[in-house]
Amino acid sequence: MSKFDDFLKEGWREGWRIGLKEAAADTARRMIADGSVPLPQIAEFSGLSLGEVESIRRSIDDGSVSVPSCTSRSPSVDSPSP
Repeated sequence: MSKFDDFLKEGWREGWRIGLKEAAADTARRMIADGSVPLPQIAEFSGLSLGEVESIRRSIDDGSVSVPSCTSRSPSVDSPSP
């Protein structure tokens, strides 16, 4: 395998990791907005740290981040191919 192929594969993996983190943050935002799930449980269920969840809550509270609607997009999950 060439260095270019290695570079592409690593870039794809990093993009996948970023996408998973963004999806977890979107889920946490919706759970926080719902208000029925305690922050430590949101952290546990989402895989985010409690600090990350608290930061998301603060950003919602100060209006700097909007909460995605549950119906705003249809989730599609594809497993990584490489």
